[in-house]
Amino acid sequence: MYYIDAHAHIGDCRVFDMNVTEKQFLHEMEKSGVDAAILQPFPGAFDYLAVHDQIYRMSREMPGKIYGLVSINPHKDRNILEKEVRHYVEDCGFVGIKLHTQGHAVHPGSRDAHALYEIAAGLKIPVNVHTGLGVPFAMPSLLLPIGKQYPEITFVVAHSGTLVYSAEAVILANECENVYLDTTMCVIEDLLMLKRELGAEKLIFASDSLKSMTLEQMKFRAAEFSEEDLKKVFYRNAAKVFGLDVYKDL
Repeated sequence: MYYIDAHAHIGDCRVFDMNVTEKQFLHEMEKSGVDAAILQPFPGAFDYLAVHDQIYRMSREMPGKIYGLVSINPHKDRNILEKEVRHYVEDCGFVGIKLHTQGHAVHPGSRDAHALYEIAAGLKIPVNVHTGLGVPFAMPSLLLPIGKQYPEITFVVAHSGTLVYSAEAVILANECENVYLDTTMCVIEDLLMLKRELGAEKLIFASDSLKSMTLEQMKFRAAEFSEEDLKKVFYRNAAKVFGLDVYKDL
């Protein structure tokens, strides 16, 4: 089986008091059998540009194994935000952008969030949105009008509402064709509900936490997804959403 970890972090974080080194991350990838990962800085990175540059270097050194996701606090001048995002997407090949509702204190319907959506639409890249922990900004239901307003953008709902709001994530995914669910931090009961209500078509495997790469794989197997559906959640859906070339060969 091929595995794409569609949501992983590296570097330091002053919001969640964490730090993941490059060596630690690559070790976990090897130990867990993960073939490719989409890396992003934590929302509380002390020097977020330096972490983006580190991810770019890793992607150059390990093509097809490491990809980048832009994660920038959108509470800044629109011109500066767009310049930074465009640099990492157009010059460095990053494959999407993150809206961290909790870590950057961003309401999905705010003007700064809309600036990010407009930039993403112009660049034709998907948007990964943090949901669950950090309500009210992190409630999946707040993305319902956004998903309908921006049908040209593919949205990946990180954590699928995290237990309490997972039912909202299901409604969102059913209402918006352009919404996929990243299942990190979901308990097995939630994953079984997502399987029942959505099937494998809109579910994406990811780890988020360094030590969760193997655990997240085990959850899908415990939920008894078929081998064909496992291919969708473990790599095909992520490759399709993020436009990864590996999909052509699998």
